Amino acid sequence: MEMKWLPPADKPEFAFIGHSNVGKSSLINLLSRLDMARVSNKPGRTKTLNHFLIDRKWYMVDCPGYGYAKVSRDERLKWHDLTKAYFEERTSLAQVLLLIDAGHAPQAIDVECAAWLAENKVAFSLVYTKTDVHHPGLDAPAHNIAAFNNAVATVSGVSPPYFPTSATTGHGREPLLKYLAQLKHAFKIPLVFH
Repeated sequence: MEMKWLPPADKPEFAFIGHSNVGKSSLINLLSRLDMARVSNKPGRTKTLNHFLIDRKWYMVDCPGYGYAKVSRDERLKWHDLTKAYFEERTSLAQVLLLIDAGHAPQAIDVECAAWLAENKVAFSLVYTKTDVHHPGLDAPAHNIAAFNNAVATVSGVSPPYFPTSATTGHGREPLLKYLAQLKHAFKIPLVFH
């Protein structure tokens, strides 16, 4: 898929990215209250930038996950290049929502993604998923959230807004939707002349 195949850049877009199996599709479905995004138990199902039009006014964009998807290295690089180009070039991209599994300690790949977004001046927020899950023998989600926020601040020098959520319980849905509404209202798509 190339950028030319994307919908016209005439509505604000919010991109959802994170580790494979972090719950991107579940969060999109929670926010929309529709089963728009395909939820799979098999990581790596999302292979393109999937645009979901909301109220005919804005898009939620499901980006390919990174991490342990069982695809070839070349295929992973294609996904990476497409997502990177989208983040750097898309004029209608209002915000990237970096999803982090709150049930696990900070993962280097997630910290690196946040650092890249900050370094490249891509507006982003952190959305913690699965806050209702506490794995035996691991730190509680609240501890992992604090640790990740500290890691991002240390590596990137920024402290982006963050939102704890659970697709299972619905926790965090309203604050996140309110935040997205504020961003949509303030976002102006730049005029592009060809």
